[in-house]
Amino acid sequence: MNVRSRRLLAGLGVVVVFFVTFSLALYESGYTLVGYFPSKSMDAKRYAPLIYTPPGDEPELVLYMYNKTTGSITYYFIWSGEYTGRGILDRLYEYVRSLFYGSSADVEPINVYPSNRSISFETSGHKRVWATFSGTVCNYDDVYVPHCTVNGTHVKVYVLTWNHLFTLEPQSSTYPVLIKVKPMSPTDYIRYSVGRRGESIREGVLKALIAATLSTILVAVGSWYYLGKRKGLEKLRKKLRKES
Repeated sequence: MNVRSRRLLAGLGVVVVFFVTFSLALYESGYTLVGYFPSKSMDAKRYAPLIYTPPGDEPELVLYMYNKTTGSITYYFIWSGEYTGRGILDRLYEYVRSLFYGSSADVEPINVYPSNRSISFETSGHKRVWATFSGTVCNYDDVYVPHCTVNGTHVKVYVLTWNHLFTLEPQSSTYPVLIKVKPMSPTDYIRYSVGRRGESIREGVLKALIAATLSTILVAVGSWYYLGKRKGLEKLRKKLRKES
């Protein structure tokens, strides 16, 4: 094997070590029920938000959990994934999400508190929005949105970004999507790795990159040391054979 082939093989080995270490560090099976609430609510259907989305980007499913302690009903709107339309970048992002969350599905929660008629969700920039609704008017950050409910209980929520973050302000080229609301089962909770959805994927990727980089450096240095030592031993053996 010539020098060029050895270098190519060594470079390929470094890439493989980095990729495998990165994937293992980021991997999450999602098999946990931490944070799961089995209770059902009689108000779940009555207060379900009415989601507005662009055509062709409708959620596939809506599941809910009811927290008896806080009185909140959390609605989980589930899409098959997050897509920017950039081909290979979408595939790479989908791979990362599959490792981190256990699936590439996009799960976006909306919290509704029927007792004080308030709603909470994430908007552009992952900023948390808290709003109240009374009759047909919603209010948040001193902004009043008229005609924001249906029957005074179903708050109209609009998809604002490509990664399905929300706003209460009407968006052009969106339309209401009617999807049956179902209670979250333990199987659903595990399948969509809901327990890990509150964690930052950016932090997870950064930690995985650091782990992969350190591991690759250690393997490269160890391999270099081993090969160098082996080469030195071979030279010593040849020298001893000549002297004998």
